[in-house]
Amino acid sequence: VFSKGTAMSAMLLWSSLWSLLFSAVSTVTTSELAGARSFLSRHPEAWSPLCLVSICSSLGTFFVLYTIQRFGPLAFASISTVRQLF
Repeated sequence: VFSKGTAMSAMLLWSSLWSLLFSAVSTVTTSELAGARSFLSRHPEAWSPLCLVSICSSLGTFFVLYTIQRFGPLAFASISTVRQLF
């Protein structure tokens, strides 16, 4: 999808934008947006963990892309496979 030499920040941005687009379309078409808004209005304390999960997800994606860019896809596949063994 991305050509060799594509900046990591560009990959992260476009991956995130596509994810946002698909999630938004899915949420709106399945009518789950109203339920999510209702839940968050009844439980405002849920915003902190929600934001924390979002930040951790972004950092995880950043490190995945960094590993692939720095060490290559074979090294990343090996790391992912070995990680699942433990």
